[in-house]
Amino acid sequence: MEDWFGTPQIVTVVLGAAAVLLAVGVWVGGVNKDRTHLKEDAARDRKTMQGFMEEIRADIKEIFKRLPKPFLGNASPVTLTERGEKAAERIRAHEWASGIASTLAEQVKGKREFEVYEACQNYVNEMYRQNKHPAMPDGVKECACEYGSEPAELVPVPAVALRDAVLKEIPD
Repeated sequence: MEDWFGTPQIVTVVLGAAAVLLAVGVWVGGVNKDRTHLKEDAARDRKTMQGFMEEIRADIKEIFKRLPKPFLGNASPVTLTERGEKAAERIRAHEWASGIASTLAEQVKGKREFEVYEACQNYVNEMYRQNKHPAMPDGVKECACEYGSEPAELVPVPAVALRDAVLKEIPD
């Protein structure tokens, strides 16, 4: 055994192996240190992103709160929302619709409900375009201004009121 440590080649190999093992140990320690920092950085970044996403969600919710509510519901058949009912009162859409429902009812007799609604939409659009109703288009424009909407958003309101009045006129 004394001969093994007596040869310079073996001593060199043993010292080289020890140096390599020491270098690998130092390298592994550095990698583990870097991995720890990466995990800490990732956790910090994740918390930052979560806070950022919560802020974005809150901003989006605030934007949706500020958007005007629609005049029409999104169910079928189309109905007026609370805001739509108030607008209909403002432009006297129900009174107007009741007054002309019987004439339009004759034209749409035998048609399905959605066809009646289409006919009412066409009728109201034409009335609006030709300015043939006292509340239209000036009443619609004034009401749209009050509600912060475009007049085109309000034109369907009297169409729904007219459809409802026409359907009441048509016997089942």
